[in-house]
Amino acid sequence: MKKIGDAPDGEQRFPEKLNPNGDDLTSLLLLNALPQQVWTADAFGTVDYVNETICRDFGHTQSTIIESGWESFLHSEDLPESSRIWQESLKTEKEYTTEFRLLFADGHYYWHLARAVLVKREGKPNIWVGTNTNIQDHKNTEFRKDEFISIA
Repeated sequence: MKKIGDAPDGEQRFPEKLNPNGDDLTSLLLLNALPQQVWTADAFGTVDYVNETICRDFGHTQSTIIESGWESFLHSEDLPESSRIWQESLKTEKEYTTEFRLLFADGHYYWHLARAVLVKREGKPNIWVGTNTNIQDHKNTEFRKDEFISIA
């Protein structure tokens, strides 16, 4: 029987900087229960955890997603700018915010708003915690509005 927190490949995955016991385990179980895409990266920006929503949306296991990297799922037109913004956030330790299209298991790209913040422990960078929020409906509305305005 599959439990909350199990990866699609049946393995438990924990961000490197979290302890898979106690409060950290509870937090991880909550992250996996969320319908929103949630991920973590180490202080250097290497993604080390993706929640079950990401696995379900992409149609891949946690290990496949982590090993192949986000670049495999980002639209090629969005990759340069999102990478530039991510590198700037890593350098400045400021919040990461950008929009990009992600490839889902159904073969379509969907617009997302990505945000991440750096969590520090004892004043030192520890872990980035990020979310990707699906904004495709908003983008569709913007497109229809722009299309209407261009016709009017």
